Amino acid sequence: MKNIMKKFTFIAVLALLIAFSSTSVASAQTQQNDENNGGAGIGLSSPFHFLDLFFERLQIAFARGSEVKAKLHIKFANERKAEIKIEIEERGENSSNITEAEENLAENLAEAEEERLEAVALAEEEVKEAEEEVAEVKTECDEELAEIQEELAEKLAGEDDPEKIAEIEAKFAEKLAEAQADCDEDLAEAEAELDEVLNEVADEDADNDSDDENDENDSDDSDDDQDEDGDEDIDSDDNDDESESEDSDEDNSGDNDESN
Repeated sequence: MKNIMKKFTFIAVLALLIAFSSTSVASAQTQQNDENNGGAGIGLSSPFHFLDLFFERLQIAFARGSEVKAKLHIKFANERKAEIKIEIEERGENSSNITEAEENLAENLAEAEEERLEAVALAEEEVKEAEEEVAEVKTECDEELAEIQEELAEKLAGEDDPEKIAEIEAKFAEKLAEAQADCDEDLAEAEAELDEVLNEVADEDADNDSDDENDENDSDDSDDDQDEDGDEDIDSDDNDDESESEDSDEDNSGDNDESN
């Protein structure tokens, strides 16, 4: 029994060491690729690429909030784009790794959109709740002040003594002032919360617009690279045509000399 426990412990420790070693290598490779390949993760052909995807899923799983998760999905989608571009450059468009990478890219984009929609819905709900809170505070204040006015009217009903009337009015004026001050404080807090929510929504919208612009710029850069490649191919073809033309001229000149 003790021998079995020792063997089990040894195997468990060995497995942990292998996992730690693989994780360290994958992390180092990811960092190097990020520095050299414009944000790409571990290459599609690397045996450690599955670890890259695994850690991405862990980050998303532990992320808090739909907006944060959406940004992570966009980040990972950009990694997939960079990885596909590098894979095509190194192994060609027929590489078997590209199909799975494109599926992961589509999944990242779809989940990013889903998280964004959920974040928008949550933001709208927060704004709605904050607006309802402001309206509720105003209603409660109006009702409280109206009750004090009604109570004052009841106290003054049938009262003929000027001094007594002045005393009652002074007392209720103080009561109204205190109630108004409390209402103003509560209303200011509710409106401050509403402003905070609106500012958060505006900041998130600005971040989303910035992310969209970055995506468009990345797409434009990719198109420019393709255009440059196309121009280089055209220039290469022109040079080949010129070379062939020169060879043809030389051949014709040689034939004319032999004829003479």
